[in-house]
Amino acid sequence: MKQNAFILISIILVNGYFAQDDSFCDTQTETSDLKIPLLPVYGKYQAFIEKNSDSETEEIVEYYDGSLNYGMVTYFLATIRTKMYLNYNLNELLWILGDNCKVYKLNESISLTPFEVININGSQHIASPLNSLLSIPGVEFKFLSSSNTIRGIPVNQWQACSKSPLLQKTIKITASFSNDKKWSPAVPIPSFPSIPIEVSIQYKADDETIPKTELYSFMKFKVVNFFQEEDYFTPKGIYCPGRQSIKDIPEIPDSFAFSSQVVSPFPNQFDKLGAIETLFEEYNLKNNLFHLVYSSANSISNEIHDFNTGLRYTFDRKTGSCTIAPLTNSELDVGKNGSYVYLRDPKEMFYFENKNYQYVGIKRLDGINCDVWIGQRDYNGINSTIEWYFLSDFWNASSNLASKREPVPLQIRMYVPLPLQDTPNKYTILEVKYNLFGFSKIPFIARDYDISSCNEEAEKRFFIFELGNDLSHLIRSNLYEFQRALLGVLQEQIRVTILRITRLQIVFDSDGVFALFTLLDRAKSYGPVSPPKDDLSLEDAVKKLKEAVSMDKIQIPFESPDDNDEYIVPVMRDSLREIGDYSEGFVEIHKQIIKRNFSNTALAVVTIVATLVGLTIGVFFIVLHKSNKIKLPFL
Repeated sequence: MKQNAFILISIILVNGYFAQDDSFCDTQTETSDLKIPLLPVYGKYQAFIEKNSDSETEEIVEYYDGSLNYGMVTYFLATIRTKMYLNYNLNELLWILGDNCKVYKLNESISLTPFEVININGSQHIASPLNSLLSIPGVEFKFLSSSNTIRGIPVNQWQACSKSPLLQKTIKITASFSNDKKWSPAVPIPSFPSIPIEVSIQYKADDETIPKTELYSFMKFKVVNFFQEEDYFTPKGIYCPGRQSIKDIPEIPDSFAFSSQVVSPFPNQFDKLGAIETLFEEYNLKNNLFHLVYSSANSISNEIHDFNTGLRYTFDRKTGSCTIAPLTNSELDVGKNGSYVYLRDPKEMFYFENKNYQYVGIKRLDGINCDVWIGQRDYNGINSTIEWYFLSDFWNASSNLASKREPVPLQIRMYVPLPLQDTPNKYTILEVKYNLFGFSKIPFIARDYDISSCNEEAEKRFFIFELGNDLSHLIRSNLYEFQRALLGVLQEQIRVTILRITRLQIVFDSDGVFALFTLLDRAKSYGPVSPPKDDLSLEDAVKKLKEAVSMDKIQIPFESPDDNDEYIVPVMRDSLREIGDYSEGFVEIHKQIIKRNFSNTALAVVTIVATLVGLTIGVFFIVLHKSNKIKLPFL
């Protein structure tokens, strides 16, 4: 990178000057009180600059933000693009050539940039190079003329000429600003009516007859009150080793769900061909479970990954079939530790467990402001770049702006370098996008993890018991929260893995509140995990259940969100009954309730479906009273 000519000239002239070459410098000037304009130190402006010298053209795009103490530059020279980002508050210069980025201390590398630095109240501050050039101590700019035009624009011109002992050359600088009395830019600037149009710098040694000229043409100069957020930040996919990160990446909750759309262009196809895959993913780190929904072969499949047992349950919605297989480390949610697998934690799931991420800034994604981080990681043996887009703090996923907002990831981008076909040592960048929708922190919902259809031939037991009726109104209004609490207590007391307690239902009746559930036998074998500490056989688990109910050990702590108080809901002693399979009978009863015009919230207590030899299936109602006066023979 060439050093900035404006700064070099300022240094050269400040460090000494003496008698000028009169034949070169003697230019007829006009008498005028016009002062040469200076750009505001705390202003914001942008300009396109074309530099012509040494038989080449260099294009420069400058962004100057004095209020944020920030500058941005893009150079174009011989098809090579160089970008610079100058953060004076962080004393950091990001220098990007192609796809490579280097980080410098700004105060040690300012000569690489087109901007200057000045001291304001003991802190370094961005300064316009044009201001520095036009404000060199001891160098006087004299008004030259107001009669010339440049690119058809009437201009006022000032000129200074001095000889440098360092270069042994005379330097003549001609600065041209628009004549605001005769011309106005396309976007008028009331606070700065005369804008820079051109700066000519000529060098001439005593033995030279023709001076060397550098010509800087300023175009599209305008003062701006607001830059787009994207203007301040490095381009997509550019990682800068050693860059300062001023903001930590958000913490992801332990339980969450989202839908995702994976957009993968095919390599070496110029983005003309690719594939889109849609998934639904639900993670529950507390219970060591993962739920996946995806489409394949014109059918929708569900998968439940149980990391307590190391088993994968796959359900085909079209055929109703279910298969059970050990988990493998090829699944997207699976981590590997030696010969065992485990459910990856949220940081691993979103690939920022290595902590080499850097905060980029705020960018827009489909019109949504996002906080963006960038990092690097190994992807199938290839060092790749990854970006994370999170909903910005200035946005809110909820209409209630006062509510606490959880982090919401919206997109993950992976940039993978792939070797070009038949071209050694050259790479193309494959960009893979993971679009995330409906991300939310969700609690465990037992019905989403029902594996009973995968265990139709396995032994199982069905139970019902009565709950204390005093808090039925709170249970009804917070049903899922209560089910989770009950499930946790049951699992602790009977010592089984959580998926073995299934089809849990809470039934409300005028005579009481009842809980029904199915207890499955344990898996015949486990997958590649440490054998679970608590996973008793079905017979031993039933013994534990009966003992816990008879000894009043099943007490369900339940916190009501209505008043944030915690309540204890007991299971009534001696209310435990083992029953038959209740699923089909419950459906039939529900239909009858609708026919009788009961309210939609009314639920049947329970129905036992019994098969009588030589007869069709009959449906029986069982009404359980607290007084226990009604006795049915099959109970």
